[in-house]
Amino acid sequence: MPDGVALPWLVAMTRAQSEDSAELALIRAGYVTYLARFKRQLRGVKIAADGRRVRTRGAGAMVERALWPYIFIRDAPGQDSYPITLIAGIAKLLRKPPIDGVASPALLDDAVVAQIRQHCIGGKFDELAAAPERPPRRDLAPGDLVRVNAGDLAGMIGELVMLDQAGRARLLIAELLGRSNVPANVDAFSLVRA
Repeated sequence: MPDGVALPWLVAMTRAQSEDSAELALIRAGYVTYLARFKRQLRGVKIAADGRRVRTRGAGAMVERALWPYIFIRDAPGQDSYPITLIAGIAKLLRKPPIDGVASPALLDDAVVAQIRQHCIGGKFDELAAAPERPPRRDLAPGDLVRVNAGDLAGMIGELVMLDQAGRARLLIAELLGRSNVPANVDAFSLVRA
C-alpha cells in the first residue's frame, strides 16, 4: 500500500457454485482476494474424515459456504483487470456505466470490504443451528376458528385443521381469491382465536 493508503477492491461475479474454485485460481494467479462466507449447520448430514457425506439423525456438521457469488479482488495500480475474466470460475467483473464507450471496473472502498469481513467474523450472517425452542400451542385445537396476525395471510380467518409440535399449523382459509376452504400452512404463533 503506497503511503499507507488502502487500495480499493474489484468485484468479480463467479459462475454458479464456483466461488471456492475461483478464489483458489485467483490466489494461484497471485491476486489478493476476499470471499465472504457464513457458517451453516447441515441437518441430518455429517462430514466423514475422508470428506464423504454421511446421513445421521439430528444436527449435522457445521460447514462454511460463500455468502454470495462475488469475490473481492485487491486492485493494484496499473494492473490490467482483463486477465481476471479469463480465470476459471469467474463470470465477469462488475463495471461502472460506460463513459465515452469505455466501461472501467467498479471499485469498492477498502472500508466497505473491511466492514463485510467484520460482520462475517462476528457471525452476523451465520445461520443458527436450530430455531429457538418454543412451547407448543395448547390454547388452540383442531376445529377452532382462528385469525392470522402476521405474514402474507395476515387478517385471514380460517378453521384450524392441524397443529404440530414444531409450531406449524394448517388452516382452511374461509375465502381467498374467490375460492372457499383454501388450505394454507402458517406459523402457529401467528394465530389468535377469531
